[in-house]
Amino acid sequence: MGLKASGADLAFKGGLHAGTKYIGLIDSSDAEFSGNSYARQSISGFDQNNGWKEDGAEYENQSLIQFPQPTGGAWPAIAKWGLWDAQTSGNLLYDVDVSPDTAAPQIGADVEAAAEALGWSFTGVPNAGSIAAMKSGLLSGTRYITLHTGNPGTTGANVIFTDGVVWNGSNQGSKTVLAVQAAAADWDIDTSSTNRRARNNKALSYGAQSADLPDPTHVALRDGNAHNSGVVWSSTLTSPDPALGSTLRFLANGISIQLAIDT
Repeated sequence: MGLKASGADLAFKGGLHAGTKYIGLIDSSDAEFSGNSYARQSISGFDQNNGWKEDGAEYENQSLIQFPQPTGGAWPAIAKWGLWDAQTSGNLLYDVDVSPDTAAPQIGADVEAAAEALGWSFTGVPNAGSIAAMKSGLLSGTRYITLHTGNPGTTGANVIFTDGVVWNGSNQGSKTVLAVQAAAADWDIDTSSTNRRARNNKALSYGAQSADLPDPTHVALRDGNAHNSGVVWSSTLTSPDPALGSTLRFLANGISIQLAIDT
């Protein structure tokens, strides 16, 4: 079970749960059900009666999902729920184990997923990053890359300003955060081992520095360029201590953001 490559691509760009998606049923051989009136059921949007709702780092189904009753013959036991991007065919985005497997639904049986039975969240990123991956895409919209002298946490702690001062909780004033913008088009996605990987496809430059900056130890992807903009992803960083006049930049492929996938 797990996230598939197509699901990871949406999590990076567009949003895993954005728009209309379809819930289906999978048996113990990893085959989707077919025949006997089986059909995937649609689920669409956020904070709607039949859509997804936010719960911490997760989006889950807000109301009961009802499948047709089996006709003509029984269905197999349900081993997994699956999320697809189309009513038929299309791409499986992720699947979730049903443990233990349900009994095989017989002719005329009610088959349903209760409210809050289905959901997904991403580990290794702050809650804001998990929600962004579900709702709009981790890399979509206006994103900025900032540098930090320590763990940025969820709201950009230890961020470096352009004058070399580091945010300490009270000194932001009118200072400018050292940040470079990165749009969704600035990232390419490929597969690396058991991960789907996004890397910057061009150099991202902060330009020549007019201050002697402290040594950055972390890089963060943010949902804005204010000192307290939300952090959607961060990583440790190894770099030389920048000096006055240094040109700071990430070379192409210098940043790698990875999501584990089920291969």
